Amino acid sequence: MSQGNFLHLVRPTQPGPQVSPAPLSVQITSVAYHELLDTCLRSNENENNRVIGTLCGSRPTDGVVEIGHAFYVPHYEPEDKDEISIESDHQKLEFQLYKKAHQKNVVLGWFSTTTDAQNDISSTTGLIHDFYNKVSLENGSGALAPGIHITLNLAAGVPQLTAYTASTIGKARPGNSNYYFTPVPCEIVYSASDAQALSWIALAADQDVALPSGDVEVAHVNANAKQLEALVDSYLAYVSKVVSGEIQGDDKLGRALLKELSGSSGLDSAVLAQKFDAHVDDLLMVEHLCGVVKQQLDLSVKLSANFKA
Repeated sequence: MSQGNFLHLVRPTQPGPQVSPAPLSVQITSVAYHELLDTCLRSNENENNRVIGTLCGSRPTDGVVEIGHAFYVPHYEPEDKDEISIESDHQKLEFQLYKKAHQKNVVLGWFSTTTDAQNDISSTTGLIHDFYNKVSLENGSGALAPGIHITLNLAAGVPQLTAYTASTIGKARPGNSNYYFTPVPCEIVYSASDAQALSWIALAADQDVALPSGDVEVAHVNANAKQLEALVDSYLAYVSKVVSGEIQGDDKLGRALLKELSGSSGLDSAVLAQKFDAHVDDLLMVEHLCGVVKQQLDLSVKLSANFKA
């Protein structure tokens, strides 16, 4: 057989880039799920038919995406046109604030609410996915990592989550690519403490328990205060009898009382009440300043968007 009938392949000396496979599953933490549900409430206040937002998290293993945070992103979507305007400055600012506390997490994709149980993908879904692919590249998510899209269906009584991964159809064109969205498994993961809390909540939901009123709570606090006062009076009577020599003191009890007294501040009730009121005033002032700063940031984002427009 002649040499020309064979095709010789040479193994490359350097490995080529490995394309990340599509995620096999999407995991949503309980915190992120709560944020998604909270965002659903904004749909009634939003001027558009749906709410969109950013998904942040990590890729702990190949094929697994863990979503740990989700936040709302304002946008404008005309009903009679296949176009959309996203406030990118707001999205960028929110992610920068989140990145300061979670430096290893990246932008994984985006989410949107929908009321159509039969069709979660709209004509502008590809445009939004293009935007978030660009955001993922800018924030180090990786050029080969597929973006995630999650829809939150509000048509049924219970919100339903569906996760998608997108692949480009035809030649990719920046800002106007066609995508084929494929559903992938999606689950909500809970920590041990979250599961325990939910079990207690579910147990209480099946029981007819009347919540205590304000008067009952005040009466309960008053009873505890009287019980504490009676205990203090009994200790004072005991110490007085030991000092006067009426009874023999207990060394162990004396050391315990001395330890508790040495750990106390030694302030009278008037000074403690004054310090507590000052602490409450400080907390209220901090809360007020946080609200003012948030309003200023929102105003700055809107002004920047108007100037760019």
